[in-house]
Formats: sequence, C-alpha cells, structure tokens
Amino acid sequence: MSCSTEEQHESLEAVTISFNDLKSGKDLSTKIEEAFGFDGLGLILIKDYPEFQEKRENILRAIRQFALLKDDTKEKYAVPQAHYSFGWSHGKEKMKNGIPDFAKGSYYARPHADVVTEDE
Repeated sequence: MSCSTEEQHESLEAVTISFNDLKSGKDLSTKIEEAFGFDGLGLILIKDYPEFQEKRENILRAIRQFALLKDDTKEKYAVPQAHYSFGWSHGKEKMKNGIPDFAKGSYYARPHADVVTEDE
C-alpha cells in the first residue's frame, strides 16, 4: 500500500511577520529560525506592508511599459555583476545541456522601492 505525498510529509506553513514588527526592531530571531531552520520552508511572508496594493499596481503597469521597450534599451537594465539576480535577464539562465532560456524574460525588482525611470 503506497502513501500519497501529503501523507508522507506533514504540511509546512510559511512564517509570517508583520512589517510593523520588523520596523519596530522587535526580536524576531525565533521566527527567523522557524523559517530558515532545518525544518523551515526557507521563506518569510511580510504582512501589513503600507500601501502595498498601490505599489503592486504601479509595478504591474511598469512591467508592461518595460516589456514594450526595444531590446537594446532593456539590456541597459541587465546587471551581470549581480549574476542577473536583479534587473533584466533574458537568455542568461541555462537549461539542460547549457542551452540558454530565450522563452521568457525576467525583471527582478523590488516593487516597494523601484520606480519607473524617465528612460525612453
């Protein structure tokens, strides 16, 4: 008799921290250990971020604007020294056998801080 994946592994929940607790300097070491310790998921969710919905909507509009830019303009926002973990990335990620992934482009951003530039 085989068990389903759900039966084999207990369900893990993401650790959630209030933005207000982060800002206040509250000791969150227990939560951090819970999230990133041996049995953690490796992520923390932040709730109560001020004006999150507005900032999210702004970045979604900016994504469309960026997608419509010419390729050479988008390349100005590639950050190879950060191993493309920030900014524009297209064809930099390798698939099996080292083949570049040209099927998608990624722009790694911080929607809470990034703004649309006045560039082209």
